[in-house]
Parts: sequence; structure tokens; C-alpha cells
Amino acid sequence: MVTMWKVSLLFFTISLNLIRDYQGRKGLGAMKRPLSPTTAQEAAEHARKIAKLADDSVNQDFRTRTRVEYEEKRDEGGDSLAQERRASLWTRKLASN
Repeated sequence: MVTMWKVSLLFFTISLNLIRDYQGRKGLGAMKRPLSPTTAQEAAEHARKIAKLADDSVNQDFRTRTRVEYEEKRDEGGDSLAQERRASLWTRKLASN
């Protein structure tokens, strides 16, 4: 009888330890990674990056605007060259007739 009592007590103790130590399902994607702590230096670096991105957006707008103006001027110049070429061909054709 004493042996049976010891076995049941041992089984009960093991069961309690298993229940207490059980942390739920583990595996790929079961647990979320905690956020890494940020220091003051990292926060300042992040603020600099945000400011640089804001400045880059202004520069990008300027770059876009200047590129469009350049392309318009280039296209206008190309049209005038084409018009001059057509005029010279037309005068040659008229001169040959």
C-alpha cells in the first residue's frame, strides 16, 4: 500500500510540474519576437533619417520639375530643328523643279 501511495504522489508531482512548465504551442510563427529596445542614439538616428526623407521629397519634386522643363525645352528644340529641315527640303524641292 505504501508503494502505491508513493507512485501516485510521484505521478501527481510530475503532472503538476508539466502543467506548470507548459508554455503553450511553440514552433514556426507561434511566438512573436519582442521589439528591440531603442536607445537615445538610435532614436536620434531615426529622426535624422525621417528628416532626410522629407528633404529628399522636396528635392525629388524639384528634380522632377526641372526634368520636365528640360524635356519640354529639348522637345521644342527638336521641333525647331525638324521644321528647319523640312523648310530646307522644301526649298530644295522647289529649286529643283
